Amino acid sequence: MENLNDYQKLDWISFAIQEALNGNLGELEQALELVEDLRDNSFQEPINDPNGIFLIFNEETKLYWSNTDGWCDNTRSIFSFEEKQALNLPIGGRWVSLAHDPEYYPEPDDREQAFIDAQQD
Repeated sequence: MENLNDYQKLDWISFAIQEALNGNLGELEQALELVEDLRDNSFQEPINDPNGIFLIFNEETKLYWSNTDGWCDNTRSIFSFEEKQALNLPIGGRWVSLAHDPEYYPEPDDREQAFIDAQQD
């Protein structure tokens, strides 16, 4: 199952659901693994919104990247799409969108809100 592309995984999940509806529950465990794999892969894909505002987040430590302080929980640097395209991530970091991952981020502070407002003008 490791060599399947996303479409093939979805097709296999559909098959497993159809089998379960017909009383054969044996394929559901594998289907669940494929769903988790698809979810994990989509969660880790970079966000490519050219109008986005981005942060660097470390999933393991739950810390944000600050250009002045490194990994920390009290400050964070914000980046434009152009900066995101040009910069290398620090070890353990991944790009996340301030707008698209609200469950991770508190409301923007005044500086971040000013940046957001400037991008929308």
